[in-house]
Amino acid sequence: MFTIGEIRDYHEAVDEYRRLLILHRPPHNELTKKVIKRQAERVDELTKKIGEKLLELDTRPAVM
Repeated sequence: MFTIGEIRDYHEAVDEYRRLLILHRPPHNELTKKVIKRQAERVDELTKKIGEKLLELDTRPAVM
């Protein structure tokens, strides 16, 4: 399954991404755009990691 740390990291990354989008709508300068893009990449990375774990859980043989 997932560790508490993995779940916390994901939620923190998503919350930070949302906060950046709300605070800087539209992005004010190139630095802000880079920060928002980097945070979006982090969220994507964590989402992919969670998806891989879920797929792994889904493909395990059932234990009876």
